[in-house]
Amino acid sequence: MKNKGFSLLELLLVIMIIGVIALIAVNSLGKSRINWTLKGEVNRTVSLIYQAKALASKDERIVRIRFDDPSNVRKYWLEENDTINKTYFPVLQNPVEVPAEAKIYLVPAYTEIYFYPEGKIMVSQGTSMQMDLVEIYVSLASNSNHYIKIRLYPLGAMETEKHFIY
Repeated sequence: MKNKGFSLLELLLVIMIIGVIALIAVNSLGKSRINWTLKGEVNRTVSLIYQAKALASKDERIVRIRFDDPSNVRKYWLEENDTINKTYFPVLQNPVEVPAEAKIYLVPAYTEIYFYPEGKIMVSQGTSMQMDLVEIYVSLASNSNHYIKIRLYPLGAMETEKHFIY
């Protein structure tokens, strides 16, 4: 009489194959999560830059993005120039907060990026203002080998560049 069941060896082989497939799926999802986190933070930052450019052009005022710490940004603000009082007031009710799993830093370490109505961009660290290329790096806090760089050129152009090392 022939046995109609599975042997222990066959069951272990099937379980091992399922485990390998599950491991590959989890690894693939982990890489997707990295991409989603980075892309989400980059999209939010780029959106704020476009908003600053549009406000500067529309209101014919200087608009700035101010960063709390350019070497490790945790918060940043969008502010518009009050030409009467010569001060800046927040455009958004609350600052933009960087999630704990992301990291943003600027090179060079400027604390403010100014957008002018005619489209040019100025930067400052303290009291000195100048036209300069600024690069905003968005990476994971746990892995700085995965980052997306946003370049802002002095005459108003912007580009992004991905850099992923697995």
